[in-house]
This record gives sequence, C-alpha cells and structure tokens, in this order.
Amino acid sequence: MSKLISARIDNSLHDKLLEQCNKDGKTVNETVKEILNQSLDGSSTCSSTKDDKEIIDNHVVGRLNEIEEENKSISNTVDQVLQAVTDLANGKATKNEVNSLRQKLNKIPIPFHD
Repeated sequence: MSKLISARIDNSLHDKLLEQCNKDGKTVNETVKEILNQSLDGSSTCSSTKDDKEIIDNHVVGRLNEIEEENKSISNTVDQVLQAVTDLANGKATKNEVNSLRQKLNKIPIPFHD
C-alpha cells in the first residue's frame, strides 16, 4: 500500500528538483522516492548520486596520479643530488654541478626535505 505525502518547498529547491528530474529523465515522484530512500536507508539507485561518486572518484584518481608523478620527479632530483655529491667526493663532479642540483632541490616542497 502506498501513501501520499505533501511538502512545501521554495522555488529554488523546486527548480533544482526539476533540473535533476530532466537530467535523469525521471518524474518528480520517482526522483523524490529515490532521494528519500537514499537518505533513509542508502538503498537508492539514484543516478545523480552515482554520477557524483564517479566524478569524485575520477578526481581523486587523477589527483593521486599527479601526486605520484610529483613524487617520482622529487625522488629523481634527490637521486641526482646524491649522485652529484658522491661524484664531488670522488673528484668526478664540480661544485657548480652540485650547486645547480642544490638549487633544484630547494624547489622541492619543504615536507619532502626530510
């Protein structure tokens, strides 16, 4: 058995609801039921929630990839500096080469210096 409910909402909320309905190709009734189900027990298959989750997941994965690339670059720079210092100690590098790499190392964000 189904029950009828009624609610007063302001125009801007109604406009957002209609926009979401049009985007999903669903009726207001279907959309409101999905929103209520999700809010009350998380059982919804509401496409807007899935779309939002996918957007967030893609953003997180993209940012993690960027961080990984930054870390590789930092690690490479540290390796270059270490090699230059070793070469300097063994008489195979000049102080200018080491100083050039030190300047590059100084551009690395401070949390990575340790």
